[in-house]
Amino acid sequence: MNRLAPMLVFVAVVTLVFGSWHWYLWLRLVRDAHLPVAAARLALALLVGGGLLVPLGMALTVAFPVPGGRGLAYAAYLWLGFAFYLLMTTGGIDLLRWAGVLALRLAALADRPAPDLRALLTGVAAGRALAATALLLSLVASVTAYLNARGPVAVKEVRVAIPGLPADLDGLTLVQLTDLHIGAPITREFVQDVVDRTNAL
Repeated sequence: MNRLAPMLVFVAVVTLVFGSWHWYLWLRLVRDAHLPVAAARLALALLVGGGLLVPLGMALTVAFPVPGGRGLAYAAYLWLGFAFYLLMTTGGIDLLRWAGVLALRLAALADRPAPDLRALLTGVAAGRALAATALLLSLVASVTAYLNARGPVAVKEVRVAIPGLPADLDGLTLVQLTDLHIGAPITREFVQDVVDRTNAL
C-alpha cells in the first residue's frame, strides 16, 4: 500500500497534465480545423489514447511490470516525443496568430489602415493550415529525432587549456556523457556500447 499511494498520485498528476496538453491539441488541431467526422473521431481516439498511454504506460512498466511492458513503454515514449513536438509547433503558430490579431486590433485603435487578415488569422482555413503545418513539422522533427537517437552516440573532443595545471595532470581525459535517456526503450547492448567506447577514450 505504501508503494501504491505515491504511484496513484503520480498517475493522477501526470494524467491531469497530459489531459490538459492533449485537450489543447484537440482544440487547435481537430475542432478548429473542422475535420470531417471520421477524421475527427480518429484524431480524438489518438489524442485520448496517447494522453493516457504515457502515464499509464510508465506506471505499469515501473510499478507493476507486465508482459510486453517494454513495448508499451517504447510506444509511450514515441508518443511523448511526437506530442511534445505537436505542442511546440501548435503553440508557436498560435503565438504568431495571436500576435497578428493583436497587431490588427492595435492598428484599428490607432485608426490606421490595415489589411483585412482576420479570416487568414482566425478562420477555418487558418485552423486547417495550422493543423497541417503543425502535423508536418512534428512528423519531420520526430523522425529526425528518432534517427538521431537510434544512431551511434556522437563523440566530440574538446581540448581545454588550464593555466597552472600540475604537470602530472597534463593530458588527463575527462568524459562527459549527456542525454542518454536510459530507461525502458534503451537496450543493454546500447548502454554497453557507450560504456565500452567511453572506456576506450
